[in-house]
Amino acid sequence: MEKESRRVRMTKKLLKDALMELLEERPLAKIKIKEICDRADVNRTTFYAYYESAETLLRDIENEALEQIPIPDRVPTPSGDDEYIGMMEAFLEYVKYNKRLFTILILKSESSRFSERLIQLLQDKFRSRMFMKEGLIAEYKYLFCLTGFLGVFRHWIEQDFPLPSRDFALFVIRMAISGAQN
Repeated sequence: MEKESRRVRMTKKLLKDALMELLEERPLAKIKIKEICDRADVNRTTFYAYYESAETLLRDIENEALEQIPIPDRVPTPSGDDEYIGMMEAFLEYVKYNKRLFTILILKSESSRFSERLIQLLQDKFRSRMFMKEGLIAEYKYLFCLTGFLGVFRHWIEQDFPLPSRDFALFVIRMAISGAQN
């Protein structure tokens, strides 16, 4: 894959920043391409050289956010040990560092698409570790834990991270382990 030029990367960043600013004000369905271009100080023709629509621009922002989530290749078993807690804490710190991005994608988006994609990523990375048993009940327990995590995660973001990342990581890990054992 050919590497993008600095100018292309800068133009895309301007478009992404403009869309994020507009998403703070109103839903995607009410944002016009012209507004994105005006805010980014980019020509509409340039916009269409990189993106088909505001939705594809948003998808690019989502992809970038998901790709940068710090999940190691080897995921430890969730026994509550420091390695697993540290991995969860790193993810939560990434979210806090990118507060604006996650607030918009998780809380302000009229679509649950990003939340679903985040759940899918977590499911793909952690399934074999958390629930070694096969079967429908194990799958239900796992999905219950993930969607429960998403609920408290949303609230944690909404409340401006009232628990430190480590404490929140310990809480969700304990809840997941408890849910898996029952």
